[in-house]
Amino acid sequence: MIRTASPALVAILVLACKGQEPTDEPWEGPLRLFFAEGHDADLGGVSGADTLCADDPGNPAPSSSWRALLGSPDRVPCADPDCAGGTAGQADWVLHPATDYGLSDGTLLFTTDANGITNEELPTDLDTSAYNFWSGLKEDWTVFPDTCSGWTSNGSGDGRVGWTQTRTDAGWLDGGTYPCDTVTPLLCVEQ
Repeated sequence: MIRTASPALVAILVLACKGQEPTDEPWEGPLRLFFAEGHDADLGGVSGADTLCADDPGNPAPSSSWRALLGSPDRVPCADPDCAGGTAGQADWVLHPATDYGLSDGTLLFTTDANGITNEELPTDLDTSAYNFWSGLKEDWTVFPDTCSGWTSNGSGDGRVGWTQTRTDAGWLDGGTYPCDTVTPLLCVEQ
């Protein structure tokens, strides 16, 4: 079983990735997370966001497959709060069941459950620089209605963001809303 670290460890991942050179060396650690450069919410949908993750200059392993941790009508982690009904209704989700996720240095952040989510408390802030990232998710892993038209619009409206600082509980997914024209990072997940 692969173990993943809690979302707080994601912050550690971000710090570990900053300043590291991308590598194509074989990797033996947990699947990695990193923050991609900021973009307004017209990401080209979830598939466009996945491309932004793969092509980001901060990508720690360009030969790996990367996807954005982003909820939308097309990317649903849970149909019911905390996946109480299991994976029924799940669509195009990016976290794998019973899998470890961590930093580029191998630090474990969290391990997902059988539904591909985690409710572990984070050991630390996601990032000490205190910025938000596009998430589209509620803290119970359901999709929030505010997704800037499925991440295809930077016009009027708001998009849900996650919070990188001072949240070690599931609230890291749900840090409020930003206008769709706000430049905000993406949280990218190795596949």
